[in-house]
Amino acid sequence: SGELVIESNGNTKIRTNNADDMAKFLKNGAVELYYDNVKKFETTSAGATVTGDFTASSHLVATSGGLTFGNQDFYLYRSAADIATLRVGDSGSYKYFSFTDTGSVTRFSSASGSVSLGSGANDHLLIKNTGNVGIGTTSPTSKLEVHGSVGVIPNTTNSSLAIRDTSAVGADNGGSIVFSGIYTGTSGFLGSGPYIKAYKLNATSGDYSYGLKFATRQNGVGSQAIGLTITPDQK
Repeated sequence: SGELVIESNGNTKIRTNNADDMAKFLKNGAVELYYDNVKKFETTSAGATVTGDFTASSHLVATSGGLTFGNQDFYLYRSAADIATLRVGDSGSYKYFSFTDTGSVTRFSSASGSVSLGSGANDHLLIKNTGNVGIGTTSPTSKLEVHGSVGVIPNTTNSSLAIRDTSAVGADNGGSIVFSGIYTGTSGFLGSGPYIKAYKLNATSGDYSYGLKFATRQNGVGSQAIGLTITPDQK
């Protein structure tokens, strides 16, 4: 129970029997809602203001503009078709991050610089605005640069790079790296190029014998194991 009060200034309010405000309807059209005599919601000429936490049991939809949190230091909006942009920072020094989905490509990008994936304050993988990628470094000068401590004898849990072939056990199976480049025009990449490949010497399950092949490419014949093949019995 409560009471409806029409004030002399033209405002109308609903309050409890203890005279605690519950709602106010101002003559300028604004609405104020209260909880425990503390204003939690109000409408203004610019929109609406919520004081405290806001919980939506379904979707929160902004039909125009965007969603602003913390006096515009966190602003999410639709900047174009299929592009959602997140703006963070203070006025004059905003940082922009875009999420794009064209149906065939999903992209996360930063308009202001590098993009990093990490934990805590540590950068583990960083993509520079130059396109260089660094793992364990924030200043890669190559297309891919890997930093980290490696043991005297590296293994698959302690190495700069591990390449594994997941095919079923079989002779000649093993991880490989293929090197390629443009061989004609401006976009004709070499398909079967020089490579470095680890290979299993036999198809025996439980046999650890692996070797290493180095191959070059001759015109018209594809990649050939020319130059050097290393087997376990070679030192």
